[in-house]
Amino acid sequence: MSVNNANSAQENFALFTETLIKRYGQAIYRSWFSDLLLDDVRDDAVTLSTESDLRRDRLDQQFKLGLLRAWSEDVFPIRRLHFIKREALSASAAKVSAMAPAPTKAAEAMPAGGAAGHRGSNPGGHGAMAPQTLLTRGARRSLPRYSLSS
Repeated sequence: MSVNNANSAQENFALFTETLIKRYGQAIYRSWFSDLLLDDVRDDAVTLSTESDLRRDRLDQQFKLGLLRAWSEDVFPIRRLHFIKREALSASAAKVSAMAPAPTKAAEAMPAGGAAGHRGSNPGGHGAMAPQTLLTRGARRSLPRYSLSS
């Protein structure tokens, strides 16, 4: 896509988003269309991207024909509309990661699976707790057991 085509495509996409709000309403737009971005424009096809697999599948199954019709009638005629999932790490996620506190020296010295022999560590050493440990922790603070034999 050339620079002129890219600017034109962004203008077309702005028109498309306005059309979606008019046709579907603000609530549906916010729920399903708000994170859509224009990924690619060809002569007869448009590719839109979203951040989640669920949203991509829902758009493809439930809204595809309506979005294809909206683009064709209000922007320019196309024959195909594609939905893809964007890469998982967005700019905002990188900012959040950068704001995380730095690890302490004790955490740096500890192996990935926790301290050796630590009650909550996974014997496999993968950093996850064993399912049995999770159950016993919650069971100690649960309500007393009642039997049906009384």
